[in-house]
Amino acid sequence: MDSLVAQIMENFKAAYGLKITDSDDLFLTERNLLEFLMKLGRQAMGEVFRGIGNGYEGSVMRKEGRKYRFVGYRTTSLHGLFGMIEYKRAYYFNAEKGGGGCFPLDAKLGIQKRHTPGCQYFLTSFTGREAYEKSLARFHEIFRPDGTELISLRKSLDMDAQLGKRLRGLRQEEIIQVFDNRQVVHKENPIAGVMAVSVDATKLRERGEEERTVDGKRHFRRWKTMLFEGKVEKFLQELRSRRDAPDYRAHRDFLQGEINYFAQNKERMKYDTYRALHLPIGSGTIESACKNVIGGRMKQGGMSWSEAGANGMLQIRCSIASGRLLPDFLATLDRAA
Repeated sequence: MDSLVAQIMENFKAAYGLKITDSDDLFLTERNLLEFLMKLGRQAMGEVFRGIGNGYEGSVMRKEGRKYRFVGYRTTSLHGLFGMIEYKRAYYFNAEKGGGGCFPLDAKLGIQKRHTPGCQYFLTSFTGREAYEKSLARFHEIFRPDGTELISLRKSLDMDAQLGKRLRGLRQEEIIQVFDNRQVVHKENPIAGVMAVSVDATKLRERGEEERTVDGKRHFRRWKTMLFEGKVEKFLQELRSRRDAPDYRAHRDFLQGEINYFAQNKERMKYDTYRALHLPIGSGTIESACKNVIGGRMKQGGMSWSEAGANGMLQIRCSIASGRLLPDFLATLDRAA
């Protein structure tokens, strides 16, 4: 390793020189070294792809029950983390209706949109946190310090939309696991030493201030227990009995409004199930997420979104905010194949 570093430094000094007399020289050396290493990474990835092979599987191959014949080799280029990569791979074709062509090597590597997984992951870790223009500028400053082979805004948008679609599929599978298979939700990166409190409220009419307040509190605690235990219908029965009682005649319209609300939303109030699965039931987390997860990235000045673009970015933001972008990204790679 020492000899390799020494050789790299000799090549660096030959290309950029190395003379440090003040802080300006030190900064320039570090920046030049970054540019040099990115160029080295670009060349190294070219060697990696040449070492992978070309995906040739013989004169004939089968895919999904169809027979494909080898046509020849075709060269393409794609965006890698350090820059453009050019490589040659085998091309197969099926002339039947619905057949078309295929590149076995591209399918093996999960390459569909002419970029590597590493490029997509690291670029998304920038674009998922800041506006696209700023994100691309910062990404290019690090991974394209020589200012060449830049990734366009359109390309970046397409990459995020593609990843967001895969993440959405992953989320749907997780939801099925939770609700259909009763799989308990595990906390991601739980926060220690901090307590979060969610508070909501309901309204009660006062009659005989002190007595009524005590009575209201007593009912509130009992009704809350009912709802936590999933006894929404029993709770509604109590409200209906009060609505029809002579003592509550003056409050019937108010009570009917409350009854309508709970009746319309009772399918969303399976609190016993949600709590058993460790799902949040308060509004505090979602209200905070609207501001920090969505608004903090997607409602900045002058921003507008297509539905597909917004859905994709929302999935990316959820992964980033949950501290699980990397495992989520890895779990979706097979969806790109």
